Amino acid sequence: MSHQEFHTERGESIRSIVLGFNDGLVTTLAIVIGITSVIVESRLIILIGMAEMLAGAISMALGNYISLKSQIDFYKAEIRREKQEIEEMPSAEKAEIYDIYQKKGFKGKLLSQIVKHIISDKKRWLDIMMKEELELSGKFENPVKSAGLIFVAFITASLIPIVPFFVLPIAEAVPVAIIASVIFLFVSGAIKSRFTKLSWLRSGTEVLIIGLVATAAVYFIGTLIPA
Repeated sequence: MSHQEFHTERGESIRSIVLGFNDGLVTTLAIVIGITSVIVESRLIILIGMAEMLAGAISMALGNYISLKSQIDFYKAEIRREKQEIEEMPSAEKAEIYDIYQKKGFKGKLLSQIVKHIISDKKRWLDIMMKEELELSGKFENPVKSAGLIFVAFITASLIPIVPFFVLPIAEAVPVAIIASVIFLFVSGAIKSRFTKLSWLRSGTEVLIIGLVATAAVYFIGTLIPA
């Protein structure tokens, strides 16, 4: 396995994990803290938090699976269409290759040699058409693996704001849940910077702010509901 392949696969895994972790932590924290404004029984808070955790994890994992599977199916359909066009309309497809490389600055004899080289191999020809004409690389995350990582990460992160309510009274569990979530939100945002190329401080702060705003919004809405 080359360094590039290892880097790509690891990056895809990190993206799935961080995506599931962030969403699980933010949504569960917002729900759990939000309902403390109207519910004063730990058991009910835990039940609601666990229900949200399972529903959210399943929904997010399935949504990600369907999205990735749809991208792959679309790519396969485009390959079939492009193959058919190369077989049935080779002159038109050859003209498109000329046009693509002419726009890249090639001309004259060199341009003709490039085109001749490309169309001499149908597999190469198809690959060029997919990448250059349709701008489709054919590199996708594994839908099952990505969905599984998101599901596990979502569940793991959701437990962070829920666990304090198992062992502490609500008055003490709330600040513990918030503090623990703040730490993990910032850390997960900092980790995300490894593939977003942003500063770890900026990335961590952005994720933290989004999580706190969502939590505050749900809590405020909860205070408007009559007990």
